[in-house]
Amino acid sequence: MTLRNLMARINGSPDSPQDAELRRLSEAGDVARRERQPELALGYYQHGLELARQHNTLPGEEYFLGLIGELQTERTRYEEAESALTDAITIAERLNDMTRRARALGNLGVHYFRRGMIVKAQNVLEQALELARLSTDGPVIALTLANLGNVYLKQNNTTYAIRLLEEGAARWQAIPSSPIQYAAQVAYTVGLLGQARVLTNDTDRGYKLINQAIGFARQSGNADQELLWSNALAEALFTHATYPEALDLYKRCETLAIKVAQPPAEYMQHHLLNRATIHARLNQNEIALGYATQALMQAREALDRPAEARTLTLLADIYKALHNMPEAIASIQAASALYNGT
Repeated sequence: MTLRNLMARINGSPDSPQDAELRRLSEAGDVARRERQPELALGYYQHGLELARQHNTLPGEEYFLGLIGELQTERTRYEEAESALTDAITIAERLNDMTRRARALGNLGVHYFRRGMIVKAQNVLEQALELARLSTDGPVIALTLANLGNVYLKQNNTTYAIRLLEEGAARWQAIPSSPIQYAAQVAYTVGLLGQARVLTNDTDRGYKLINQAIGFARQSGNADQELLWSNALAEALFTHATYPEALDLYKRCETLAIKVAQPPAEYMQHHLLNRATIHARLNQNEIALGYATQALMQAREALDRPAEARTLTLLADIYKALHNMPEAIASIQAASALYNGT
């Protein structure tokens, strides 16, 4: 999760017309992003950046550069994103504000993480955490810990990830008004901790934590976070063959995904195949066939050969259950060709 400006003001007095206009542009851009209008959102953020520059407002300039970098990262326009984020770091250094420096550096670390540049993300987030601790800013420390914990989860260093995430969760609890004010950020931290617990086979505690994350996301009205953790819990339940509960969550995810500009990659990659598998295991083979067919199309469009092979194998089982042996044979032959690299 990108470290947004968690302060009440962008710059100056909260009652100043200038600050009110900057805040309006920020909020309008955020609304446009939620409504899947990235070009409109970018226009609002760039207008805010221009206004900040006209008034020589460095904090506002740093703030909008961060928003532009985050949005461009989401759009996979990585060069533009990295340029904006590094400019934000430069301004934060000019301001000599430890909190802003930590946040701006943390934004760049998240950018690298989303690009799959895990080692680079780790190095940048370690620097951000060091600055955050020096700043003593509770929210920035807590969210940097969560982002760094996510990096270590990606590196399969679950034990150290849990250490960071537990500290992050404790930091949120120590902040007055948390988790009410920071419900989306708390959801992210607690959800990651729940995932880490599931990975260590501490499933009961893991499920409980991910359910808490879903609750915090709902409390904040953050559909992105609710989808992220609902999908994570559905996948965990699916992995442990708890099929009816997983299916209920996937149905909820389908509703949430309509509201989200960019559903999580994990959801887009796995939910169709997982739902097809669940329906097949529950002997609902006609329904399973529909989802498996969609999953196969998705895997082929993404050029994801392993997913294509798994889906074809499942389709063979479904066709066999439906007594359609020609299609079952064709599916298993296609799967075998993929597994054999032919």
